[in-house]
Amino acid sequence: MSTSHRIYEAQRAVQEFKKSNVYVKFFGHGFGATIDLSETNDVAVTNSNVNLSSVRHIHIGPMAVLFRYGLLGILVYFI
Repeated sequence: MSTSHRIYEAQRAVQEFKKSNVYVKFFGHGFGATIDLSETNDVAVTNSNVNLSSVRHIHIGPMAVLFRYGLLGILVYFI
């Protein structure tokens, strides 16, 4: 997995966060939330995954916490 793909994951997490409602921004999408990474341009990722439209793992910790647990989770993460 390249650094550019990790950056792409973070960008998608921020995009999903921005278009969420206030409740989801505060509490997050939940522990089992998935993110759509089907538009990635990383060939290694596309060849090794069957379904990129519902990926569970975001490789940059704070972005994963923001996506799953929202602003409340980020607050706890940094305390």
